[in-house]
Amino acid sequence: MNEETRIATRTARGAGVVGATAVVPRWVEGNVPKSKKVLDFGSGPPARHTMSLREKGYTDVTAHEFGDNVQEGVHDPKALSKQYDVVFASNVLNVQSSEAMLKRTLKQIRDSVKKGGLAVFNYPASPRKAGLKVASVAGVIAEVFPGAVERVSQGSKVPMWTAKWS
Repeated sequence: MNEETRIATRTARGAGVVGATAVVPRWVEGNVPKSKKVLDFGSGPPARHTMSLREKGYTDVTAHEFGDNVQEGVHDPKALSKQYDVVFASNVLNVQSSEAMLKRTLKQIRDSVKKGGLAVFNYPASPRKAGLKVASVAGVIAEVFPGAVERVSQGSKVPMWTAKWS
């Protein structure tokens, strides 16, 4: 495992902005039909958001994790070889330790979204491992998802975007 992966996996949270207070899974719950195929990208070891969406009636939610955080029976090791209607990444972009790693991660997310599908992600204030400003992250997102990015958290402390892949 490379150093960038170690940095990202060490930040997995078991508490804090996980669960009912997490904005990205709440957005998914309020805007995505329960019949859609969903990927929880960077779900964390217990995949709490995946399990919560399943409990709320979502019929096809897959948990993806990487590095030392992968738990057998929780995460699908082939998750990134499949396509989804919606891919969400809650508290993922902020733990990428370089702009290059952020770009690679966003490309993995994009490549997992079906044509016409949607990606949803946020950029919490802490921790921000690469130290990138919100405008820089927005620029990288727009580069990876050209012409299809919308900020959906205007006025919020936690920037959140959707990106349609077409």
